[in-house]
Formats: sequence, C-alpha cells, structure tokens
Amino acid sequence: MPLVIWLVVGFASGVLAYAFLNGGYGLFGDVVGGMVGAVGGNWLFEALRIYIPLDGLLSHILVAIAGAWILVILLRATRPRRRYAWSR
Repeated sequence: MPLVIWLVVGFASGVLAYAFLNGGYGLFGDVVGGMVGAVGGNWLFEALRIYIPLDGLLSHILVAIAGAWILVILLRATRPRRRYAWSR
C-alpha cells in the first residue's frame, strides 16, 4: 500500500483521536501521532505476521486506525502531567 494512503488514513485517525479522546497534544500533535501510528501499525502487523481477515483496502484501513490509536493512547499515557502550585 502506498505511503500516501497510510498518511491519509493516519491523518483521519489522528483527527478522530483528537475528537473522541478529548484533545491531548492538540490537533496537530494528534494528527502527526496518527500518521506515525498508521505507518508503524502497518510495520508492526507485518513483523508479527498478524493479518486481518478482510480483503482489500478495508483491512489496511483497520490496521492503520489500530496503529494510530494505540500510538496516540501510549503517547498520552506516558506524557508528564502538569503540576500546579496549589495541588501539592
């Protein structure tokens, strides 16, 4: 699958992650995370020999969405929390 399609699917996944997961790194950060996650999800699924039992573009879209959302959630879980002076 061409890299452009992965990036487009990652863009859409990042926008959805931003919308449904209540922000995080902002729209730009979530979109970039979605794009990287889509490409990384493709690589990971191929490396682990995990195949989605669907034909054509739909299986690639599901892998890209899974990779993008996993990366965005991991990035949010590992980012440092803000500490405010009054919350000590």
